[in-house]
Amino acid sequence: MTTKTLPISKIECDPHLQSRVANDDDAVADYAAAIEAGEDLPPVDVMHDGETYWLADGFHRVMGSEQAGRTKIKAVVYQGTRSDAVWHAAGANTRHGVRRTNADKRRQVEMALAEKPEESDRAIAKHCGVSHTMVASARSELESGGKLCHLDERTGQDGKSYPSASESAGDAAEPEESGGKVCHLDDENTPGDVDSCGLDAVFDDDTEPDSDEDPTVDEDDPPGADDQEQTIAEELAATAQPYKRAVNDLLRIKRDMQAAADDQVLGAHLRQSINRIVADLDNAKSTIRQLEPVAICEACGGEGCERCSGTGHLTRMLVERSQQ
Repeated sequence: MTTKTLPISKIECDPHLQSRVANDDDAVADYAAAIEAGEDLPPVDVMHDGETYWLADGFHRVMGSEQAGRTKIKAVVYQGTRSDAVWHAAGANTRHGVRRTNADKRRQVEMALAEKPEESDRAIAKHCGVSHTMVASARSELESGGKLCHLDERTGQDGKSYPSASESAGDAAEPEESGGKVCHLDDENTPGDVDSCGLDAVFDDDTEPDSDEDPTVDEDDPPGADDQEQTIAEELAATAQPYKRAVNDLLRIKRDMQAAADDQVLGAHLRQSINRIVADLDNAKSTIRQLEPVAICEACGGEGCERCSGTGHLTRMLVERSQQ
């Protein structure tokens, strides 16, 4: 970690690393006025991966500096990847800066959960400066909505792994799975066994038909819209499963490598190499998550078109770009 003055043009201000739901124009104007008055603002935080300086904390200060006509800014530079910047941003502004709204806190929780879903609710809450109930609620909603996959184990604040649905010394009980409609990333799952994780449509198999209706279906009847939608949903879930399993495998490898780095014998000789490997794993995880299919292409309804490159689905990267 070093403090240096950087050209603002060299700092990557990725909007996905902004922990606030919306920029505060008044705060930007106040910062600009303070800079013009000769005041020194606290340095911003950036992560440097050897090529890119990722802005992790200080978006308002950067905008205020630009508004004041400055081309450079003081920054605390940490060695880390874009993934590290996301995690850092999720814990930003807990004790300084513009007061966070509840929406800001929720956004930070979602950023933290997306980056480190293996962390327990209390560990996420501590990092984001919120209550563990907010994290539990957000996790449950994201899992049931298909935006976050359920992991069988989570890491408590004591650093130990615990079954995600059990009480432990390391963390409080986690919310139960929502009717089985979450995606398990264990090795026993095959694409045919996966529920519709990542989809808006969830189909309950135990819904009882009305007593006045015939529950049987004529085999000669063509499949209805609901059947087609369910088929598309199942196909998307099957397509997404290898990506989810790859991310889960990378998380397991990362934990093993970090454990090796903590070993008093191995760590002393291999810690630097292990840190590079962990950084590469984080980059690989981020890349895989960006390429994961997360939604049916609205342009073609899953049939395949130019927008989705003929696949019928949209990757997380395409969805995020369309929301900018």
